[in-house]
Amino acid sequence: MIRDSGFNAEVFGIGGHVVARVLVDNMYYAVDPDYGVGPFLWHSEDRVLSDTVREAYEHSDAAMTESDRNNMSEWYISKEDNGKYMYLDEREKQQKLIFFQSDIVFFMFLIVGSVIVWSLYAFRSRCRKRA
Repeated sequence: MIRDSGFNAEVFGIGGHVVARVLVDNMYYAVDPDYGVGPFLWHSEDRVLSDTVREAYEHSDAAMTESDRNNMSEWYISKEDNGKYMYLDEREKQQKLIFFQSDIVFFMFLIVGSVIVWSLYAFRSRCRKRA
């Protein structure tokens, strides 16, 4: 949805959780729709990012404890398992293709069904005229 609005965004994994990372004016911002958090600046300095994350999640829609916010903060600054989710972009392309193909199939059935109904109507009209 963010990309559809014209922003450069990517799905980004942090500690097994997924957030959106959005590039605006050469600066990354984080958005976490699961918790209703963001956007907040994705600082390159770990200490600043950690404080920013704790503060952002303090005001989240979810009831998070201080321990939860600290864990979330650690996930953001961790480099071990964080990274762009590449396969989700491919899945999105596949999904769009499937929806496009299903629309084509729907319209084909609609056209074929219309031809059959029209043919039956024409056949019935001819039979009535003969009788």
